[in-house]
Amino acid sequence: RVYRIADGSLLHDVEHGPQPWWARFAGDVFLGIGVDGNVTAWDLKTGELRKRWDAAPGGGGDAAIAPSDQEFAIGANDGTLRVWSLKDFSLLRTMSGHHSATIFNAAYSPDGEVLATAGHDRILNLWDAKTGEHRHTLIGHSSAVDWLRWSPDGQLLASGAREATVRIWTRRGASHRSLIAERGMTNCISWSPDGKRLVSCVSDAAIVWDIDAAFPSTRQRVSSRAPCRATAGATPARSASTLQARAHR
Repeated sequence: RVYRIADGSLLHDVEHGPQPWWARFAGDVFLGIGVDGNVTAWDLKTGELRKRWDAAPGGGGDAAIAPSDQEFAIGANDGTLRVWSLKDFSLLRTMSGHHSATIFNAAYSPDGEVLATAGHDRILNLWDAKTGEHRHTLIGHSSAVDWLRWSPDGQLLASGAREATVRIWTRRGASHRSLIAERGMTNCISWSPDGKRLVSCVSDAAIVWDIDAAFPSTRQRVSSRAPCRATAGATPARSASTLQARAHR
């Protein structure tokens, strides 16, 4: 279902098919992404079905929308990343670099120049988003990597894995910092608008990290009935305090 934010009214009620998992807005379309790798595109204004196809054979992860709204990337269970046009839904590029392991997440840098991928093989890859050329492989996590978030200025990339560690990398592929919580798996991460703080959710706590100081400035316990994962859709436009409040509810 698609709702209008201003008044909460229902705009469209559409059918995706079995196991819808994510929804993403991209220009004049909105996408439904299934856990089986099927993607459905609808016209945002009319709700009319534009296309339904197997975008990630065998299933895969979430879709990353390019800042230009002209393409999106989605990882598959075979370790490949496919980039699709949002104009005619044609396949633009296929990249391989994850050892036949599922790619859980992909993220475009804010300027649209770099595309990051991560998955079950515990590594991150950085790609030239325009050509698909591989730039860097980043190694450091000890478990599957579920989360990728670029800083608002696009100079740093945060990655969250199933260990209680968030790693910060430069866009040139260098390790910048590790943020280590006491326990639990990382459920979500998001940057503050100024890029100086990072919110991570681990087990039953939402942690606000001071990036320059590399220690948590705030730690807040989260009710088990309102898990930290609620912040997963947070955008850089929200402040760290707002993100923390969302996690607490």
